[in-house]
Amino acid sequence: MISFKNIKTFLTEKLVLKKRPGPEGKTIFIASSDLTDAKAAGNETFSNKDFIKTLGFKWNALERRWETAPLDETQANDFVKDTIKKFNEFNKEEASAETAVTEFSGENLEDRFKKFVELLKSGIINVKNSKEYQEYVQFQKRFRNYSFNNQILIFLQRKNATKVGGKNMWYRQFGRKIKTGEKAILIYAPIMVKNKDEEVSVGEDPASGVLQRITRFRLVPVFDISQTEPIPGKEKEMPEEIQWYDDTPLDERMRVIFDAVKQYASENNIKIDIKSEDELGGARGVSKGGTIELISENLSTLVHEVAHEMLHWKDRENVPERKIRELQAEGVANFVLSEYGVPAEHTEKYLAIWQIDPEHINNNFNVIKDTAKTLIEYINNYVEQKGANL
Repeated sequence: MISFKNIKTFLTEKLVLKKRPGPEGKTIFIASSDLTDAKAAGNETFSNKDFIKTLGFKWNALERRWETAPLDETQANDFVKDTIKKFNEFNKEEASAETAVTEFSGENLEDRFKKFVELLKSGIINVKNSKEYQEYVQFQKRFRNYSFNNQILIFLQRKNATKVGGKNMWYRQFGRKIKTGEKAILIYAPIMVKNKDEEVSVGEDPASGVLQRITRFRLVPVFDISQTEPIPGKEKEMPEEIQWYDDTPLDERMRVIFDAVKQYASENNIKIDIKSEDELGGARGVSKGGTIELISENLSTLVHEVAHEMLHWKDRENVPERKIRELQAEGVANFVLSEYGVPAEHTEKYLAIWQIDPEHINNNFNVIKDTAKTLIEYINNYVEQKGANL
């Protein structure tokens, strides 16, 4: 391996020249770093991109590396000698043209995606087996699923409501009381009428032909968990809300990626607006077909919603069910972020809540990969054009 130390005074590690087999028996050289951390290695080579370019390397956006064109044996030998000479001129150090150049078995995007999928599948399994998740699921089961009409009523009266129940339920099951001054949310509840009631007629079910009692409805008060507080001495332990979203503020590096994805959206006629939490009803972001609404400039949420726009608005007649749509969008977001070393630890929890299992991921492998690849290639080209540092 040829190592070139102190390429520039601010470097603390070394750049490495590697080679790999190219097409038709030729050789491709790669300018890389021997740092094991992908983010740090990428930063090192990108910081020296101008010098690397002078050596004859070009940026391969798909493979995310600096490489040469395929060279025959004579060209390869001349390239090594010329490269060493240029490094020597820059470093004022001696190096030997006879130094061996190691073979490079680098991973391409396909290889990285396969590893990503295996990690994601194991991550979901670990989340589902965790005590935190099991407690959360049991907690969720205590709340009934409301009809569409009642969901609309709840949304209109309290957009950020998450867990809704009656006064007695909060008291008996959770040892909580309604806070003073809180206004109830009114929803419709059924009144089951006994058949023997002489004042009530008995109707016939048109599907089965069976006589059934009539169901009436009346408005009843319910309260969101945020409107309650524990009763001292009677409160019961409440499971922590699972962190199913990312709320990391943009740093300098994430800002570059955010701006790249935002420009991609703009070029594809997708408008991005920032809204308040109340306006989005507790969601972090919403895809509306040509418009994305976010509560903040969050990278993970933006990529997630852009993936929805790319995948789920062009052919509305063949859109998969909701949980598969969420798997596809979140899978794209997680892979794009992981490609640039940006943490996205919430993804496994988010997908577990949607009851995603490893087989769902296998079935959506190509959709997620191809969509993520499109965004990654665009981001890489954007970074190259802007001369930004990732």
